[in-house]
Amino acid sequence: MKKILVTGAAGFIGSYLTKKLVDNDYFVIGIDNMNDYYDVSLKENRIKEVQNDNFVFIKEDLVNEDKIREIFEEYKPSIVVNLAGSAGVRYSSINSDEYIKNNILGFCNILNISKDFDVEHFIFSSSSSIYGNNKNKPFKESDISLNQESIYASTKMCNEVIACS
Repeated sequence: MKKILVTGAAGFIGSYLTKKLVDNDYFVIGIDNMNDYYDVSLKENRIKEVQNDNFVFIKEDLVNEDKIREIFEEYKPSIVVNLAGSAGVRYSSINSDEYIKNNILGFCNILNISKDFDVEHFIFSSSSSIYGNNKNKPFKESDISLNQESIYASTKMCNEVIACS
């Protein structure tokens, strides 16, 4: 049975993906730091809805590199889907440190640990915000834009650049 690690598992997209994977007989390790940017009770309810023998939930922050490494050592996932990160364009301008910590440091931790453990596939979410003031319409993934309009978009662009390094 494939083991898939999903970060941001209590989020809207993460919880639906996790439920779909579990329902299709994958073993899922869900990680979420359960921060209060969104109502924590929503996140708790999403996790309860996924409860299954093929699912384990771990409340942890991707910034905690040692703990994330322990999770990899214990479960040895073959696929990682990284959906975790601080969201929201407006809030990033008043809490930039949190976005840099979660979206860049947390991303680097999960990416590097995935490399260390030779995961088969590493999938992560970015954002259309990375295209910023790009004049080319429609946007293409091959477009290069360094005109992000928020800290949030800049951190997501950094993730794309780091992942390709």
